[in-house]
Amino acid sequence: MDKMKFNQESVNRKIAEIKSLDEKERKEISDKIKKDIRAWLLSNFEFTQEEQNCMKQWPQSMREETGFGIGTALLYSEWNLKVNIPNDSPLIGARRKSHS
Repeated sequence: MDKMKFNQESVNRKIAEIKSLDEKERKEISDKIKKDIRAWLLSNFEFTQEEQNCMKQWPQSMREETGFGIGTALLYSEWNLKVNIPNDSPLIGARRKSHS
């Protein structure tokens, strides 16, 4: 499967694609995301070098929490997942104590 550019349209398409799969296939993807969201993102989307460098700085706790939430939302058909990618991203390398 070809990688998609990481933008709102591609993310929405990927969510819809995964949600349309049967439960067994969704579970496989969910488990990969829960195990290592950064690796899953890098294998499915194209990122700039700056974005990849920023991802390297994600704390382990953030990767685990975010991966669990997204993986769970993709697994269960009754859950809706909406990811919003801001048009005005913060400066690369800007440190924050919270995330959403």
